[in-house]
Amino acid sequence: MNTAVQSLEYDVVIMGAGFAGVCQARHLLLNLPGIRVAIVDPRSLEPDKKEHRLGESTVDIASVFLIKELGLHEYLIENHTPKAGLNFHWPKEFNKTESIDDYFNVWVNQQLKTPAFHLNRSKFDRDILKMNLQMGAHFYNGRVVDVELTPKDNLHIVQVKLDDKYLELKAKHLIDTAGRKFIIGRKTDNLMFDPKDLYGINSGSAWVWVKNVDRTLLDNGWHPNEGLVTRYYCTNHWMGHGHWLWMIPLDKDSMELSVGVIHHKDVIPSEYLNSKEKFYEFLKANHNLLYQILASGEHMDFNYWSRIAHKSKIMFSPDNWYVMGDAANNFDALYSMGTSMSALAIESVTEIIRAKLAGEADVEQKREAYNRFNVAFADFANHLVCNQSQHMGNASMWKLM
Repeated sequence: MNTAVQSLEYDVVIMGAGFAGVCQARHLLLNLPGIRVAIVDPRSLEPDKKEHRLGESTVDIASVFLIKELGLHEYLIENHTPKAGLNFHWPKEFNKTESIDDYFNVWVNQQLKTPAFHLNRSKFDRDILKMNLQMGAHFYNGRVVDVELTPKDNLHIVQVKLDDKYLELKAKHLIDTAGRKFIIGRKTDNLMFDPKDLYGINSGSAWVWVKNVDRTLLDNGWHPNEGLVTRYYCTNHWMGHGHWLWMIPLDKDSMELSVGVIHHKDVIPSEYLNSKEKFYEFLKANHNLLYQILASGEHMDFNYWSRIAHKSKIMFSPDNWYVMGDAANNFDALYSMGTSMSALAIESVTEIIRAKLAGEADVEQKREAYNRFNVAFADFANHLVCNQSQHMGNASMWKLM
């Protein structure tokens, strides 16, 4: 490390200001008054260009965490679209998908008992980061160049490149929430990418962001003999052979949608979906109704990941480093488990750090227990989405499941 640069010390340094990072910072600040927290991320608080990130769909664990543990219920109501539930759609005939009547549909028919939301991630991440700064956290708008991981209770060192200088941040506790940069994972050989270690999962993902869509193409809202639940403001999953698609409404004013596909590469190779043109052609051929909905609006962005799945051998180290969120695990978003895995990890890390700061005698036993639980929960999430490539588009098989 360069000893000529400015060096600052904190209790906790969090690398990455995405969902897991900003929520972890807020949880620490709420539960451990006076804790010194630094957050590092290359994205500005006020970006010049609007960032289009995947939409998130919360389920019970994440919703309860955001509402009760982070105190964000009013914020979520005022700033993000409601999630009325989860609908599934399977084509009756694979070559005929022009209208919703061409699908077998499973609709939500009653209100959720636990409030749920669709998160506009770029807005959520920036808003919670600003709240953290108001609570006393320090934000460094820069890029992590290197980390020096030290054993036991020694201070870890993070080298950060700001616009015009370098900075060293030192902390006993170092948390990697920087997503697919895998800062700690690559430094420690802690990651597993081989499908053999992931119960065979070998998938990719393409997604688009559009605005000003015509939601009446999905549903006109008139259902006098059915439940009191909106269909558009549900998470809608469109199923097909070797793939499924999500449709998540992210803004009520601009009618923005996040629409993406998870495809199993043993059935649908990457070259069928790895460009905007290929993605739209795939939709036109396999889910024409969804294509019409997107075509009714204005295309804003396209992204493709050739590999989604990975997991970590250790999540919470005895040397006081921690990985969570996409930096730790990702498998398949079919059951919207990502934010719930982050919520459980965040609560665990806060308790470990609290026990460490308090000097509790059994802190190592706690850390080991929390690590084993979170690794096991990730393994459970991995199991939930394995061996599905051949029956994704078969509604009868899903009825049996």
